[in-house]
Amino acid sequence: MEIKKYLRPLQFFVQRIIGIPYLMNEVERDINRLKDSNKAIFYYLNNYLLKAENLPPTSDPELRIMQLCDVQLMRIVAKILTKHNLTYWLDFGTLLGCVRHHGFIPWDDDMDISVPESQYNNILNVLQKELLQFPGFECADDPEYPMARIGVGFKHHSTGIWLDIFPSDCLPYSGDKKVYEVKLREGYQKFRDYYFKNKGKISSEKMLKIKDEYIPRDTSSSTFMHFVPPEWHMSRFNAYDEEDLYPLKELDFEGERFMCPNNSDKLLRLYYSNHYMELPQWGVLHHGEGRTPLSTWAKASGTDMDEVLKELQSIYEKL
Repeated sequence: MEIKKYLRPLQFFVQRIIGIPYLMNEVERDINRLKDSNKAIFYYLNNYLLKAENLPPTSDPELRIMQLCDVQLMRIVAKILTKHNLTYWLDFGTLLGCVRHHGFIPWDDDMDISVPESQYNNILNVLQKELLQFPGFECADDPEYPMARIGVGFKHHSTGIWLDIFPSDCLPYSGDKKVYEVKLREGYQKFRDYYFKNKGKISSEKMLKIKDEYIPRDTSSSTFMHFVPPEWHMSRFNAYDEEDLYPLKELDFEGERFMCPNNSDKLLRLYYSNHYMELPQWGVLHHGEGRTPLSTWAKASGTDMDEVLKELQSIYEKL
């Protein structure tokens, strides 16, 4: 231990003697300077120059028309679910856009909603029955993440139009909330390990029964917590109470009204920190990673998105 405290000064001394700059120290200083500069820029932007909620819609016409088509797809899905007394709410980036921009985050290119896990299979069946009567729709449980996401698209490969539907676990519990969260995280992680080893090998019904064995719940309790299930993403392990979600509220999104959580502010702080109303320092254009942006697909395929928009509006009226 005594030797260690002399090693760093000795290293620095030797490097200076032989003419090698202390690179690590210089790199650390440069990184810290960049971090400070970044913080300063966003401090002035958020406090004096521009607020995120005042950002206009995207100026990219190809992205904008696709966003408007996404809204029509959302209207169709919402109309079907409401007709069948099924529950949904805007969530994640779509909820953020709804609260901060009253519509799309300017650079976003798809929509996210959540549904109760208990209704997930019923919602999948209802949407398939209602949507697949019209040419161009696709609606299926994600083959890579069964039980974790329903994907809904309209002529997706030529338009980019897409909606993700995520189930939300609703779990009764009793006792100390923080203690329960720790046990729940442990149970979720164990189930997640099992899920990825066995998904596609056993039925969803059997997988749900096994999930119940891993996840602690007090069925006699009337107190509930909600979670994004671990089949999709453990990094989104965020717990919120029943009263944060229900009763759902209608909010404006691109001139339409959709259902949203009762306490959207609470959920957005969990997802994106207390600074979610400010200009983001990362995550812009994140949907372009690993593929060309969805908004470019229509041009590449020669699709007239104005006609697609009219087609979706017509389908909505027919439902």
